[in-house]
Amino acid sequence: MGFVIGVDIGTGGCRVLAFDEKASVVASAKEEYPTFIPRPGWAEQDPEQIYQAVARALRRCLDEEPLRKAGSKAIDGVAFDGVLHSVIVGRPTGELITRAITWADLRADGEARLLKRQMDADEFYRRTGCPIHPMYLPAKLLWLQNHVLGSENPRSYRFFSLKEYVLYRLTGRWLVDWSVASGTGLLNLATLRWDHKILDRLGVRAEEFSEPVSPLAVVEGITAEAAAETGLPRHVRVVVGAADGPVSNLGYGVVDKRSMTLTIGTSGAVRTTSDQPLLDPAGRTWCYYLAADRWVPGGATNNGGNVLTWLKDAVFGAQCEGSGPETRGGAGTSFEDLNAAAASVPAGSDGLLFLTFLAGERCPGWNPQARGVLFGLNLSHGKAHIVRAALEGAVFQLYGSYSSLTQLSGVPEEIIASGGFTRSDVWLQIAADIFGHELIIPEQTEGSAFGVAALARVALGQWPDLEVVRDFVQVKRRIAPNPVAHRRYMELYEQYEAVYQALSPQFAAIADLQNGGRHAMQQW
Repeated sequence: MGFVIGVDIGTGGCRVLAFDEKASVVASAKEEYPTFIPRPGWAEQDPEQIYQAVARALRRCLDEEPLRKAGSKAIDGVAFDGVLHSVIVGRPTGELITRAITWADLRADGEARLLKRQMDADEFYRRTGCPIHPMYLPAKLLWLQNHVLGSENPRSYRFFSLKEYVLYRLTGRWLVDWSVASGTGLLNLATLRWDHKILDRLGVRAEEFSEPVSPLAVVEGITAEAAAETGLPRHVRVVVGAADGPVSNLGYGVVDKRSMTLTIGTSGAVRTTSDQPLLDPAGRTWCYYLAADRWVPGGATNNGGNVLTWLKDAVFGAQCEGSGPETRGGAGTSFEDLNAAAASVPAGSDGLLFLTFLAGERCPGWNPQARGVLFGLNLSHGKAHIVRAALEGAVFQLYGSYSSLTQLSGVPEEIIASGGFTRSDVWLQIAADIFGHELIIPEQTEGSAFGVAALARVALGQWPDLEVVRDFVQVKRRIAPNPVAHRRYMELYEQYEAVYQALSPQFAAIADLQNGGRHAMQQW
């Protein structure tokens, strides 16, 4: 066996890793790209900018010595994963009409509310595994029709995701894998085809979307232009791949319900893997496709590391030290400062709760109008309390999804922690204590890239099945929960839930006041 290359197209940047036959990384490259926030509640990215970042990262990875010395014939294939829930409007020829509207974009809140009134929300969830929410494409498509497309001839445009655009630029073909498609809210779980009942309700046609194919589908070769831009050989086999969240589960060896992943990066999620779709009767979770008849049910929050970034940049500025109100001058606050401050405060932040809905809410309540709340604040609390309460609040929200998920799949034997929060000892301990479960920290930190490379090995017939991945997952360390802290957190979680329920009726009112002009038309 030669090398396989995994390309992870993430929210803040792309990662390209080359793996040998022992699943060891032999070369890698990263490129970053921005998210644009032109209005409150909007989040956009430039598809061409992302494609060029992928092309540069591929070229840099291929230029590293192990691959350069081995030559192009040593590359068995390249596979791609990408973020979920993005939508771009373009031409069938690839010309772009809009930027990508990303998963974090909430501009279609009004359209989502309209759909909930006009459609059977329970049936929609059962058909697609996705609740009605502004994150998913039905609401986004309605917003685009109302504010961008107007009366233009519908046959002249096409809807696609960021990953589909990258694959089109590489291969000249419009393809969407079942995994990314299952996160649109338009794919029928039973048939793995576009759901015509939903498309008809939205006034769109299947022909305006890419062809849904297996994540294990292989495209033989890329275009001459793409070969020149990326450095990949024209004959390279392209494995279509999957969505970043589901394939991350695979990269950490979560191939069945015995395991779960707990991930906190910019956002956060808990996920398991099942051999069939698992749907919550209360609609608190989602369910997406992975590959090879495996599904990934889970729950997610929009608010993870982005809350810490907000505290660091917008609130504190000067460095945060200790649990009192004092600051020291000089350089701005760092993440290390925030972690040190949080560690100086006891579990439970002395009764301070932070509902960290700075970017709305996904699971389990699916309330895009939810807003951030500090509850229980008094004169004894300082900056460090606010930081720790933010870390605890993000985990409380994920614990709600975990509780919903375990009702479907059972309590897991192991929970694998991943994402940027694994660099914070205090945040890891908070998570272990709230969940009341040991956390496993793997050696591999690039779960999505490794997961999609594993898909490539299976697609190319080099590995017999997905279970092989477990043989390559190594444990770096384990975080044990503190039983006393867990009991304290469970008491606080009851208060957290009570505060959320009490304030839910007010969220819509304050959101409407804040976002009165959000639905105005953008000049693309």
